[in-house]
Amino acid sequence: APRTVDIPLRGSYPFAGVGGRSVVSPASESHRVSISGRTALRLRAPEYFLDRQVWVDTGSRHVAAPELGRLSLRSSLESCSLIIAGRNLGEPPYEDLQIAAGSYSVQVACPDGQQRRVPVTINAGELLRVPITK
Repeated sequence: APRTVDIPLRGSYPFAGVGGRSVVSPASESHRVSISGRTALRLRAPEYFLDRQVWVDTGSRHVAAPELGRLSLRSSLESCSLIIAGRNLGEPPYEDLQIAAGSYSVQVACPDGQQRRVPVTINAGELLRVPITK
């Protein structure tokens, strides 16, 4: 029989651990999940735009959710909506938005049908200011 081990999942904010289509551990800053063999888990915290797959196996010591960074978005396209990770934020500006560190695509969707994407990389503990222009 495959060996089953408990893997700790930790973060500085509440996040859920999801395996397949079911939540294996509800939102918390600390989890223990039992796995046998290589397993894909999703770490989810929608309020911080976190929805990330991680691979764990029986040799993993622990898994950490990414730390938070901050994002400020300003735009001359004030009637356009800003969308990050599928979440429509509405019209800019946005100041000091807390977001899990990582790479994202900010989608700009305007009422006239004009759309564009702006790639951003958020670093833990840092504020990224992004001007969005035509």
